[in-house]
Amino acid sequence: MPYGPDARTHAALARLLGLESAVPREAVVGRAGSTGTAACLLGLAATLEAAEPHQPTLVREERQNFRLYGQRCEDCGAVSYPRRHLCWQCSSTRLVDHRLARRGKVFTFTRDHLVPSPDPPTIMAAADLEGGGRFYAQVTDVDPATVDVDMPVELTFRRLHEGEDYVNYFWKLCPA
Repeated sequence: MPYGPDARTHAALARLLGLESAVPREAVVGRAGSTGTAACLLGLAATLEAAEPHQPTLVREERQNFRLYGQRCEDCGAVSYPRRHLCWQCSSTRLVDHRLARRGKVFTFTRDHLVPSPDPPTIMAAADLEGGGRFYAQVTDVDPATVDVDMPVELTFRRLHEGEDYVNYFWKLCPA
């Protein structure tokens, strides 16, 4: 939450940072006055109190989970997903955003007969994506017996599950 010494400055900062949807309608400064250093934490608490279930997580992880951005190391070129603090290959901290490709090949997979599923077995695979990065997801729209290493796949956005009046969508792998 940005800090502004008055409501007008607070709103301008939220707009400038693109946080209008994450900032409560009435800033803490409007209710409690200028609280200085505590304003950011009070603003966070007010936002979380007003948020719908799962809303803060979606905003925070939208770029990674829905837009498929990982990271590329500026020192060695290694691509990683999900985001991390250090390069998995050279331990560099010089990581930049990297848009992941949606196509790749199965690196490894499992056929899980124990996971509750309407159509067992559940196939989970790690796919090496074109241009770098590895993505782990459920495989869909395929006969489980035909899944194999090096099988071409592509990412598709599908319904994953639902609970507590919330439908969760995420990426799955399907034959390319």
